[in-house]
Amino acid sequence: MTFIDAIKAGFKNFANFRGTASRSEFWYWVLFTTLVGLVLDQIDNLSGLTASTGMGLSSISSLVFLVPNISIIFRRLHDAGFSGWLYAINLIPFAAGAWFVVSFVSDFQASGLAADTDAITLAVEEFVTAQTGPLYDAILAGAFSNTLTSFLVMVLSAIAVGVAFIVFYTRPTKTAEQGNKYAGAPVAQQLYDGGTTS
Repeated sequence: MTFIDAIKAGFKNFANFRGTASRSEFWYWVLFTTLVGLVLDQIDNLSGLTASTGMGLSSISSLVFLVPNISIIFRRLHDAGFSGWLYAINLIPFAAGAWFVVSFVSDFQASGLAADTDAITLAVEEFVTAQTGPLYDAILAGAFSNTLTSFLVMVLSAIAVGVAFIVFYTRPTKTAEQGNKYAGAPVAQQLYDGGTTS
């Protein structure tokens, strides 16, 4: 499948969560959406659109491509022999992030640091610039050990999920003869014939 064919198939199958998508179709689509995002981001920066409205063309394109991106991920996972719902493991880093926030709030409350916004800002600035102050002392005393643990879990889970998906997305096509139960479904590539027939 060529780059142009992959783009056409991506738009034609924008909400098709069944069937399969070959590696070339998937990676060409990723390349296309990345390039569109980079170009629109540069237009936003040059025009000042993001600064004035808070939401530029690149943000709008992310919303437009949300469903097509998820559908092609489902189809690519199907092509490799996996359930499309495997995509749900992306929720693990978000759950770890929620744990990080809860840990930070509870550790901060237990540390006895002032909860005043100005005091927090001053403590963070002092910690960042000079590695001193009440926040630094609380960290050295171990007041934020749960926060550190949850932060490490969040980072490591995000890395693990990223590596896992690179492995999943680069797996070769698994045919029905090889035991792929999704290979018998209508193939997304067949829904678009490249314009050879009407």
